[in-house]
Amino acid sequence: MIAPQPVPPGPPGLPVIGSALAYRKDPFGFLERIARTYGEVVYSRFAGQHFYMITRPEHVEQVLVGRRERYGKDRFIRTLAVVIGQGLLVSEGALWRQQRRRMAPAFAHRHVGGYARTISGCAGEHAAAWSAGVIDVGAAMMRMTLDIALRALFGGGDPRAGASDDDALRVGRAFTTVSEFFADAVGKPVPLPLWVPTARHRGLRRAIAELDVVVARVIGQRRAAPPVPGDSPLDLLGMLLAARDDDGAAMDDRQLRDEVLTLLLAGHETTALTLTYALALIARDPEVQARLAAEVAQLGGAAPTLEDLPRLAYCEQVALETMRLYPAAATLGREVLEPDEIGGYPVPRGATVVLSPWVIHRDPRHYAEPLRFWPGRWTAEFRRQLPRFAYFPFGGGQRVCIGEAFAMLEVRLALAAIVSRWQIAAVDDAPLAVVQAITVRPKDPVRLRLSPREAPHG
Repeated sequence: MIAPQPVPPGPPGLPVIGSALAYRKDPFGFLERIARTYGEVVYSRFAGQHFYMITRPEHVEQVLVGRRERYGKDRFIRTLAVVIGQGLLVSEGALWRQQRRRMAPAFAHRHVGGYARTISGCAGEHAAAWSAGVIDVGAAMMRMTLDIALRALFGGGDPRAGASDDDALRVGRAFTTVSEFFADAVGKPVPLPLWVPTARHRGLRRAIAELDVVVARVIGQRRAAPPVPGDSPLDLLGMLLAARDDDGAAMDDRQLRDEVLTLLLAGHETTALTLTYALALIARDPEVQARLAAEVAQLGGAAPTLEDLPRLAYCEQVALETMRLYPAAATLGREVLEPDEIGGYPVPRGATVVLSPWVIHRDPRHYAEPLRFWPGRWTAEFRRQLPRFAYFPFGGGQRVCIGEAFAMLEVRLALAAIVSRWQIAAVDDAPLAVVQAITVRPKDPVRLRLSPREAPHG
């Protein structure tokens, strides 16, 4: 007789649907609660699906690096294909390797540095156009980062390639619809097939159509632009348009659409969210904001440049701490392709392993006062002693976010541009409330009060 395989401890759940309703009611509280209650490997069921949440950094490294060949993208990520097709976030195997190889040069250090002037100039333009008073900072950051993406990644730095009012309206409205759709789908015990003509499904199709209009314009505009002198174009879309397969074939229009839309979603929205949370956090912490403003003031009012980054160390610490508390993705999922063992427990093929930056980033074993916003913790010594994968806002391993360096550059330069012009204050004492969708989004608009800083600006 074969002995039964040990199963990790976990919440008992309800018949048939398991823990789906408990998770749906409070995703973040559910994740934190089961981690505290059941330990480093937690088993739960969601409507017939088997989930193993891991909270030990060494186990995360095992899944993302050490035994990565045993794991693939999970069902939730594959569901995103209805919106972004087979872009880099969703694609697997040979297609993913080909597209990653094509896109990697655009994010190499020599090119990311070249984007700094566009990022800094664009952020400065947006910050200068604001008026004193209360602002919906989330909407402002979405508009700013969309403009940066369209100019830097898809427009060769040309200001004319930036976001029009119509683009911003279309993209903002569409991303909100898409996020609400997936927020509603999270933890749903029995999701309806997309072909069922519900109001939410019709709204999703309209949102995809809106995004397609913007993407088609971006690709058409870049194709019509004159060639960039030199051996290769200086922006991502230019590189994708110039790329050729071994047989000389160019990338087809559908794949171009998928990659552009993936970068708009994964690049523009996540950075906008990081900036939104960073500004909300410093608005509630005058000491942090004063130190940040003093550091930026060293630039003498000039727009921050790539060369200024070594002088913006605290700005980087603010970015790192913001992503610790509010990572763009609360969880990463990996489907088990080959049976494995994690923490002494067998993990069967077809199960989903859940890695949660939200939980691990708030673990008191790694972070003193884990719920405190404390940028100063990110000293060189602290970083050296922090276990690998105790911090992974960009994922890790072979499929680490390709735009990590670009995003970190953008957050630092944009924060510096904003803080150099504006003093930021909260309008109330309400804590930040977030919802789990494709990304970790604010539950309500984030409104902050802007007051001009007295120092002159260049």
